[in-house]
Amino acid sequence: MPAFSVPDALSGIRQGLKKARRIFAENCRALATFVLPSGMQWELLFVNNTENQSFMKYRIDKQDQYSILALDEENLNSTMAPNLKSDFIFFNNEGVRNFILDMSNVKFVDSSGLSAILTGHRLWKDTGSFIIAGELQPMVKKLIEISRLETILTMVPTTSEAIDYVMMEEIERELQKNEE
Repeated sequence: MPAFSVPDALSGIRQGLKKARRIFAENCRALATFVLPSGMQWELLFVNNTENQSFMKYRIDKQDQYSILALDEENLNSTMAPNLKSDFIFFNNEGVRNFILDMSNVKFVDSSGLSAILTGHRLWKDTGSFIIAGELQPMVKKLIEISRLETILTMVPTTSEAIDYVMMEEIERELQKNEE
């Protein structure tokens, strides 16, 4: 009977865990980007599979008329912005007509973060609404004002007001469509 050693067994377990982490990291994006049924709310952790392993945490609330993405991150920077841009593209391609970005937890935004926000705005400006919701932190609000983006972005202080805004926009679009 071969001798059994605890260090060898632990080494095997460690290697198995490393392999499982690698497989999870490689496949997490595919596992996490699935179509959510309307009316469902999910808390998801998305993984950016790069050498600089970064995580972006947010909650999604998908309804028939709109989707809300609530960032659970303090920083929207060059590490997080590419993930957010790709998720905006995913949701837009999925057919989300109105998108509400809840930034009430975000304390810092850099130029990459602003670029991600502008990507969202461009994706929805012709087909629906892109709204920034939540009481913005002073530093974030100041950067948006310095960049003069408050003139193009729709910003409202709460998500409930953002939902009301979306509903009013939908009514206006319906009325315009009926007039044509």
